[in-house]
Amino acid sequence: MGGVIQDCSTAPCTALDPGTALYEANQVISLHPTLIVSSSADLGSIFDTHNQTELGRRGMLSAKLADPDWRSHRVGGNRVATQHFADRLIKDGFAGLLVQSYAKGASKSDFNIVLWRGSGPGCKLEVVDDANRLLQI
Repeated sequence: MGGVIQDCSTAPCTALDPGTALYEANQVISLHPTLIVSSSADLGSIFDTHNQTELGRRGMLSAKLADPDWRSHRVGGNRVATQHFADRLIKDGFAGLLVQSYAKGASKSDFNIVLWRGSGPGCKLEVVDDANRLLQI
């Protein structure tokens, strides 16, 4: 398990494929209820952590993104380096970032988009449910 960018209870964390979504949603001992949906988005700028040069220029290293000890640092209510990084990106106008999944079982090709802004001027994030299946839940 890698570093936390922000608390997913306050903003959407989206996996780019269903397998990664399951890895992310179930990082603790027991399986948590999980609902996977497709979405359509027009959000503005998303920071891409693939760009190592830009990542370093902004004071972040891939190793910090992958920090497996972030939970232990958060127990006391402390903020971790990735949260400070997110604060800087938010200040620079990014709506979120594309980041590798560090959840157990995920591979180097599994990615998430962590969003800080999914609504408001210039942002659109909608669940795709053409068959109205969510109404049946």
